[in-house]
Amino acid sequence: VERISAGFQRIVLGGEALDGFTSRGFDDHSKLFFPQSDAHFVPPTVTEEGIVWPEGPRPPSRDYTPLYDELRHELAIDFFIHEGGVASGWAMQAQPGDKLTVAGPRGSLVVPEDYAYQLY
Repeated sequence: VERISAGFQRIVLGGEALDGFTSRGFDDHSKLFFPQSDAHFVPPTVTEEGIVWPEGPRPPSRDYTPLYDELRHELAIDFFIHEGGVASGWAMQAQPGDKLTVAGPRGSLVVPEDYAYQLY
């Protein structure tokens, strides 16, 4: 947990659950599911038909750009700090050892690097 500027806080996630995590595209995003103090989070399952959620309320989630360090197996997420936000509120209270569920990344438009010019 690191305050990187007046308006941003960086949370670095790590652990065995990140094994196999990759983020290769500039447009990748990961979905973060924020714990609710009154409920136990049960993640969805992925089937051939898509994502299947269990019965009951879903936890609040937000999309974030992942900053993944493959060598250290660490995922950094930068949170904009403001009043009233689900993600911001979690980030302001976060302590080392807290858990957060991460899905993704999604996006992964991998741009070839062997072009002479690229136009976006």
